[in-house]
Amino acid sequence: MATISTILSKKDADLLEQAIAHYGHLVSVDDLKHVFNGKYRSAELRQQLARLAQRGWLVRIKRGLYVVISDMTSLAANNVSLLRISNALNNRSYISLSSALFYYGLVDQLLQSVTAITNTRTRQYHFQGFAFTFSKVQDDFYFGFSEKRVEGKLVKIADLEKVVLDYLYLRKDTYSLNLVWEKLTEHTDEFDFGKLQNYAIRCNLALRRATGFLLDQLGANSNELYDSVKGRNGYSRLTSDAKNFNAKWRLYYDHRIIE
Repeated sequence: MATISTILSKKDADLLEQAIAHYGHLVSVDDLKHVFNGKYRSAELRQQLARLAQRGWLVRIKRGLYVVISDMTSLAANNVSLLRISNALNNRSYISLSSALFYYGLVDQLLQSVTAITNTRTRQYHFQGFAFTFSKVQDDFYFGFSEKRVEGKLVKIADLEKVVLDYLYLRKDTYSLNLVWEKLTEHTDEFDFGKLQNYAIRCNLALRRATGFLLDQLGANSNELYDSVKGRNGYSRLTSDAKNFNAKWRLYYDHRIIE
């Protein structure tokens, strides 16, 4: 069986170094065309990029998106942050939930998957054993994030306060809300409870009730949230199997979450 050579010509090595210098290890086909333009005729360019991918110097993440390998002894995923890959897979998304907690240093488990929030079509991607998941929300819930520098590049990541709301909206199980409560109580100084209240006011009734209840348990100001929900009929649930009732917020909650 024929083997594929991994040896780079000096010209290609120089061009890949230029690509990394300009764009980092995560590049699009257009980025590569910009660097390779003039070095190969247009008819040759796509063939040359295909050869570099076949030899392992370009690793495809999805159509038109690659990781450039600078050292054949290293794995591609080690060359570029998983958070950057996630944003590149869907540029209308922001990192949230446990992946954002990892970025902020509130969890120390190494990422095996990355979760992001989007207001566009969702799709799951897999790359070198890592999963990239995108949860779709309505346009009016697509807020509360900012651009942070990761490996010198800008990546959209949820504010810590929005991470709390994303959990309340997307993960209503006891395990996830136990995690939220643990972070709120163990890292109180990391959160801006005024911002959390302001963000929650923009959300639906159930999220306002849940956030107000949690703020009360933390001894934080929840007056604006309460003004927005008082007098409203019906009730909400913090988790699907919650049995304890809080009359102020008309909210069923699981006492084990706030113990």
